[in-house]
Amino acid sequence: SSLLAFFLSVFLVCPHSLRYFYTGMSEPSPGLPAFMAVGCVDGKTIMRYSSEQRAEPRAAWMVANVDQQYWDHETQNLQRSQQVFRMALDTLQKRYNHSGG
Repeated sequence: SSLLAFFLSVFLVCPHSLRYFYTGMSEPSPGLPAFMAVGCVDGKTIMRYSSEQRAEPRAAWMVANVDQQYWDHETQNLQRSQQVFRMALDTLQKRYNHSGG
């Protein structure tokens, strides 16, 4: 009972949010990536990935506490997400008869 109260009090006192934002473009302008992902905790950027770079930390605590294996794995996951995003964009273009431009 006291353990449950502890968990509830920690949860109620420390609400945090983790969000990922994905952006994909079917025909990016020169110098812009076709796909980007940004991870945020409580509105502060903690990581980023683009189709032109690997996943990388953007917060000092991530640099200090997360090893390279994590970033390798995160890069692979985001490369798969990028492929899914690309297929979804292709499907949308076909459904709405949009060929580009």
